[in-house]
Amino acid sequence: MVSSQLRLDIFSQPGPASPTVAAAVEALASQSGIEARGAIFTRAEVVDFILDLAGYTADRPLHRLRFLEPSFGGGEFLLAAVRRLLAAWRASDGQAVVDQLGNAVRAVELHRDTFAATRDALIQLLRREGIAARAAVTLADRWLVQDDFLLVPLEGAFDVIAGNPPYVRQELIPAPLLAEYRSRYPTLYDRADLYVPFIERSLSLLAEKGNLGFICADRWMKNRYGGPLRELVASRFHLKVYVDMVDTPAFHSHAIAYPAITVLGREATGTTRHDHPPPLATAHLTRTPARPCRPSTPPRAECACRPPAPPPRPSPARPRRSPSEFLPPYGPELDPVELVWAYLKTTALANDAPADVAEVHRHAARSLHRLRRRYDLLRCFLTGPALSLFSPR
Repeated sequence: MVSSQLRLDIFSQPGPASPTVAAAVEALASQSGIEARGAIFTRAEVVDFILDLAGYTADRPLHRLRFLEPSFGGGEFLLAAVRRLLAAWRASDGQAVVDQLGNAVRAVELHRDTFAATRDALIQLLRREGIAARAAVTLADRWLVQDDFLLVPLEGAFDVIAGNPPYVRQELIPAPLLAEYRSRYPTLYDRADLYVPFIERSLSLLAEKGNLGFICADRWMKNRYGGPLRELVASRFHLKVYVDMVDTPAFHSHAIAYPAITVLGREATGTTRHDHPPPLATAHLTRTPARPCRPSTPPRAECACRPPAPPPRPSPARPRRSPSEFLPPYGPELDPVELVWAYLKTTALANDAPADVAEVHRHAARSLHRLRRRYDLLRCFLTGPALSLFSPR
């Protein structure tokens, strides 16, 4: 079933929606509930970190590239990207701002009031940056689109796509709209949340060698509903960076479970850089390399892709730098925890017939407790993926 779904042409442009679907979209565009819209706002340090990892940096000719933000909300990614774009444009000839920058940005937002507020903030930013009032309004109107990202046609491909896609459960999506999404996006499979088709649509809009940098839940990498998306990524894209952000305050509110930063590239599969949650400090975030490093590379400070930031003021409470592992794009067989559960599901729990969820929990806990005494198995779970049994000193 999954394979047949993925043979659909994901690169086709979405067409017009039916009147019923249009009415559902209009209802979502007008409602005020943050939960229903899946609006989660990202901290500025994390936004800059993701833009760096995705390669949208002011030392590149950004005025010749195209940037897309699929759900710009309060404008955290959009405004940060525009500041970088203007810096890169000024470093060139800095002439004919509308002609040179009019096609450099596209940003989409469904909620009407949020769209209007962020449009005003963008115009104010452009005016503060010295752009004439008429040109600022023209750029804002060219760059911003008030519509449903999963339905609106967008022309051309994009070199960098970055953002924080909405985290909306299927129960909160009107039935006609959910059916329309399912007909267009094969990755909206089983109980997948809305961020999954956002990733699919974004990948379909990536230019060759382009990068997609998102912060969202990482459950698509592990759960059943993520199977079609994992298959898509493994067949056509390169998971370049994975940063686990669990227990890291990346947002202004605690709302997303298992958040992670992922950078996906339209290029041949290669090494994936996997990092643990960094301390939320700008100095550390900007020092993390933006390209994957090989295991044979010298220490991290020597392989950074940009000059290291000045060291932070010494403090006895400063957290220790986290280690890195180098993994293939998706490899549950390299995760000891996945190996533990695979063993239990094929042995102790294979023929289980629990009466309810509580009994499932009791049986699983009992099996895990017994497994603690099987040192031979525990050693295999660690040494099988070639992980060290001891921490480096």
